[in-house]
Amino acid sequence: MNEGGPTLGSLVDSGVCRERRDEMQFFANSEDLARLESRLAAASPEAVPALMLALAWQLRQRDVRRALQLAEQAERLFITVACAGSEWQRHQARLQLIRAEGAWLLGHLEQARQLLREALAEFERLQDPAGRGDAYWLSAFLSNDCGAPQQALQDMQCACEAYAASDDGQRRQMGLARSIYVQAYLDASAAQALLATCGLEEGLALDPAAAAWLHAGIALLAGLASQHRQATWHFQLACSSALQTGQIKQAVMAAASMSFAFLQLNNPALALEWSERGLEIARTAGLDVLTGSMLQRTGEALRHLGQPAAAQAHLLDALQALQPVKASRNYLIALIELGDIALALAEPAQALDWFRQAEAMCRAMSAQDRLIDVLRGLALVKKQLGSPDQALAHAQEALSLCHAWGYRIEQIELLQVVAGLQGQLDLAIPVSEQNHAPSPALHYLQQALGLAAQLEGYVVPHALLEDAASECARLGQLEQAYQLALQAGLSRERIQSREAGNRAMAVQIRHEMERARLEAEHLKQLAQAQAERALAEAHRADALLGANATLEDLGKIGREITASLDAEAVFNALARHVQGLLDAASFSIYLLDEQGCFLHSALREECGQRLSPHRIALDDPESNLVRCVREGLEIVRSLAAGTSSPMLIPGSLPTLSMMFAPLTVGERCLGAMTIQSVREQAYGERETAIFRTLCAYGAIALANAEAIQALKRTQVLLVQQEKLASLGAMVAGLSHELNTPIGNALMASTTLESRFDQIAQTLTEGQLRRSALDSFVADGLHSSALVTRSMKRAAGLIADFKQLVVDQASEERREFDLRSLVEDCVAALRVPAELSGLRVHIEVPQALRCDSYPGPLGWALGNVLQNCLTHAFKGRASGRIAIELEVHGDVLHLEVADDGSGMSPQVLAHVFDPFFTTQLGSGGSGLGLSVAYRIVTTVLGGDLQAKSSPGQGSRFILSFPRSAMFRI
Repeated sequence: MNEGGPTLGSLVDSGVCRERRDEMQFFANSEDLARLESRLAAASPEAVPALMLALAWQLRQRDVRRALQLAEQAERLFITVACAGSEWQRHQARLQLIRAEGAWLLGHLEQARQLLREALAEFERLQDPAGRGDAYWLSAFLSNDCGAPQQALQDMQCACEAYAASDDGQRRQMGLARSIYVQAYLDASAAQALLATCGLEEGLALDPAAAAWLHAGIALLAGLASQHRQATWHFQLACSSALQTGQIKQAVMAAASMSFAFLQLNNPALALEWSERGLEIARTAGLDVLTGSMLQRTGEALRHLGQPAAAQAHLLDALQALQPVKASRNYLIALIELGDIALALAEPAQALDWFRQAEAMCRAMSAQDRLIDVLRGLALVKKQLGSPDQALAHAQEALSLCHAWGYRIEQIELLQVVAGLQGQLDLAIPVSEQNHAPSPALHYLQQALGLAAQLEGYVVPHALLEDAASECARLGQLEQAYQLALQAGLSRERIQSREAGNRAMAVQIRHEMERARLEAEHLKQLAQAQAERALAEAHRADALLGANATLEDLGKIGREITASLDAEAVFNALARHVQGLLDAASFSIYLLDEQGCFLHSALREECGQRLSPHRIALDDPESNLVRCVREGLEIVRSLAAGTSSPMLIPGSLPTLSMMFAPLTVGERCLGAMTIQSVREQAYGERETAIFRTLCAYGAIALANAEAIQALKRTQVLLVQQEKLASLGAMVAGLSHELNTPIGNALMASTTLESRFDQIAQTLTEGQLRRSALDSFVADGLHSSALVTRSMKRAAGLIADFKQLVVDQASEERREFDLRSLVEDCVAALRVPAELSGLRVHIEVPQALRCDSYPGPLGWALGNVLQNCLTHAFKGRASGRIAIELEVHGDVLHLEVADDGSGMSPQVLAHVFDPFFTTQLGSGGSGLGLSVAYRIVTTVLGGDLQAKSSPGQGSRFILSFPRSAMFRI
């Protein structure tokens, strides 16, 4: 490649991005992205690949599919600008990282892991700390989606170490902020300590991209401390910052967390608003896995709103979308929600199955917060199934986790469950918890109400208040029961009265989104204005378009060349396209001979005129073509004006620029191709790349053409062998049939000869009697009749065989009797000796005349019958073949059915493919049924179908017109 063109590093260092590395900053805001789009539109061809790579990097979450397309275009364009050594390797590593993140977001985790490993290895080899940190950043996501939160924390620690070694402030901030967020799921106290010491504070110094993670971490810690109102505020800020900086994954996660926080506050209507907002973000981005996460949150909100059927539908769709990340927390939450819905629908067995799956995931992931939900669900399931002891054990285990982790809302729900179990188990209040409550149930309900009163913004569930009112009424505390009932009603009304406010908030959210859309339109208009101002540099844009057009043309040319299976057509296509793309006054293709001793010209052209063939010995020490083939080298040479090459072929055009390239496929060299120009220095990097591509296409096409020709020769040989084998089968069948009449005739003639000897001796001795003469005459008449019948039978068989051979050796159209043709084919069968019990039943009417091609029909029917004998009855001594005819107007359906072993669906799918056989190496060529199919469909103008199943025999149906539609 050229050396000296501007690279991404030189653009940054030269002051184009003096203050910040806009192209490769981790996440750019919307304004930076708009500027990058404008710069790309106005860039010179040399700068375009690096800017295109930078744009792909910034769009990797905003628009995954466009980012992947840009990455592919950038990789192709890098070959046209100066980019070598470590700079090109760094670009390659960044391209792989973009592809890895795209694969992850689209749910292709295995592909993402492989691409990530390649990118990380390259960044480590290049000692690029920012790139290494970016790779570990993505690895943390993958670890989390695979159910390995501890590994995700280790990945983030590696990312922070790498960022600390870089000079990128944004990445350092983001590494610390996300580490707090990841740590919070595993150890809230450690996360809180890290937050206090990390030095990150809200304000102007905090990068917006890092703010998305810092606010999310603060919100998560607040939620774990049951400070849910504070959590909602920070999650909202996290979502806004993430959208601003193009972190679609984090924006959806923040919206999901907002929905969950409002559910914790017992406000399902507002939770639904946020889940729908996150769902819209995910769907707009076209990311199925994120959509699945928000479908799960929407289903959760719908369940709390008392719509279990709708919730169940959303959650089942969520499970389907989350299949690529079955080990993730979102998949776990969906399982828990489906369990709760099954409880609401009074399906405890189904609920138990969902909760058991969730419990296994929780314990594997050490997800203590979700394990509490699972244990609560199991307690309710066991209660419905009539196992209160087991239910209480689950509830108490969950309560101990709540105490250990400080989860108060979950504790409120569990205390209500324990209170409901007290009546069934008649348990006493533990000594450590005894108070003045008149019953154990009321004791736990009062504990729950006390905790609820301590939570800011928490709406006490009306079900809890109603349970407390019922227990007070049962105990005769009617006034307290009345007050609790009033509070339950107010709680219900409070939730309902908020619907108007929730609708207003939804309108406000839609307004904000509309404002964001208008702002994006404004930015788009600014970008268009910038593009118009860049029209002064249109000649450079034209050069870029020319490069793109060349790449597109090469792709089309490659498809055209490699689609041809004829060598001459390949030569002509290469000549045509070489002349169209390159300066090639002379163009030649040389191929190696079979012995590998000479290069023979397959095509030689000068100025559009064909030249005579030429040959070069492979041991020629001076030939560039020979060196190119021997060493597998590309050779580019240029002579000064006024000089000539000593290797000039007499009578050919003197040239000053020459390019030679081998035609190789894998490790095999087919020959070489050369172009030459009368101009000096005619071939640069661009021309070399185009010529190399054309040589690759040409080598593949020539190898394909050679393989097809070899295949055709093999096919012709196998067809001839198949014909000879079929003729041998007919001869063997005829011999078998002739044995009987000839044997009978021989026996009768031998007997008659013996009787003649006896009567002659009697006459000689003079003892001939009338009775002996009568007996001799009777035996003679019988024997001669037997000989006559046998000889007639043998003569008929020979005549039929001659006709069958004549028919099958030709494709002459004539009238024939179908029944006779079928019987002749059956008689010619080569039946294996071990198949002694074969029965062939023919159901074809007599005197059914056809006007068609008896030879091809007999050939096809014989191949089908022989296929039955070869495959259907393997390992058996008996079998049955039925040949039946159905007439549908002028179309005849001749069915050959056997009661053999049948075929599997895999074999049936390829039964008519050429060279397909289940007895490869055991005499099967795989051409019998293929030839039969060709004959029936082409010569006879009909169709051949096969139907079979293992153990049920096979049926072959030959359909053809009674009167052939055309002559051949």
